[in-house]
Amino acid sequence: MRAKRLYISFFILLAVISLAVPGFSKDQGVQSKWAAAPPRIDGLSDDWSGEVYNYEKGIDYALSNDLNNLYILFIFKNPKYLSSIDFTGMTIWLNSEGKKKSDLGVRFFRKRVTADELIASLEKRGQVLSEAEKAKFKASRFYFLFQSEVINKNANSPAQAENAAQTELPAYRAMLKERTVTYECRVPFSSLGIQPSALSPESGKGLKIGFEWGGMTKEMRDAMMANRASDASSARMTDSSLEQQIDGGGDEVGEGGPSLGFTRGPKKYSFWIDVKLAQNQ
Repeated sequence: MRAKRLYISFFILLAVISLAVPGFSKDQGVQSKWAAAPPRIDGLSDDWSGEVYNYEKGIDYALSNDLNNLYILFIFKNPKYLSSIDFTGMTIWLNSEGKKKSDLGVRFFRKRVTADELIASLEKRGQVLSEAEKAKFKASRFYFLFQSEVINKNANSPAQAENAAQTELPAYRAMLKERTVTYECRVPFSSLGIQPSALSPESGKGLKIGFEWGGMTKEMRDAMMANRASDASSARMTDSSLEQQIDGGGDEVGEGGPSLGFTRGPKKYSFWIDVKLAQNQ
C-alpha cells in the first residue's frame, strides 16, 4: 500500500514539474529567430546552421523572421512522412488571433510544365528570350516550377484580390540530398495582410501557424472511383462482391503516390504551433 502511495505521489510531482518547467510546457510556443541576413530560398539548409530545430510529425523544422517575411525550413529525414506531398503540395495557414483557423494561408506546390509553357510564363513576366535561349529550353520536354498561391477564404471583393496581387509573392524550393528532403519557404507578411508589429508580447496577440500536406487530391479520388467501378464490373462477372474486392484486394497507398488498387489513399498530415516572432535586433 505504501509503495502504491509513493507511485501516485511520483506522478503527481511529475505533473507539477511539467507545468512549472518551460521545457515541459505546451504553452511556451516555438520561438522564431531573428533573420539578420535573409536565407537564400534554394532548398538547402546551409544558411540555417546553428538553428534550434523543433520536431513534429517525423520532421525537423526551424523558423526565422525579419520585419517583412517569415522563413520556414522543413527537413524530412523519413520519406514515410512525405505522403503524397508531390501531388498535394504543402499548405501553411497563419492566424494572427492565435486560433486554429484554416482561412488564410499559402499553398506551395510543384507544377510540371512543357518547354513552351515555361517560355510563355517567362515572357509573360517580362523576360525577353532570344531564339537560341528558346531552343535551349526546348531541348527538354518538361520542367518543374516551384509555385505558390495565397489562399484567403474571406477575400470576396476584387479590390482585395488586386491588393494581394501587388504585394511580394511567397516563394519556396525543395531539394533531395542524401535521402533527406528539404523544404524552404518564404512567406511575406504583406501577402497575407499581417502586421508583425501588432503581434508583440505586449499586444496579447500571437501567431498560430498550421502545416498541412499529403492526403488525397481530386485526381486521386477520381482514379479511386474509376477503379472501384472497374472492380464492380469484374465482381459481377466473377460472382464476387465489390465489398470483398475493396476490403481484400489492391494495395493501399501510403507514401508512394496514387495506385490503381488503393482503398483509403495516402495519409494526410497536419499540425499547429504557436509562434513567437523575433523582434528587431
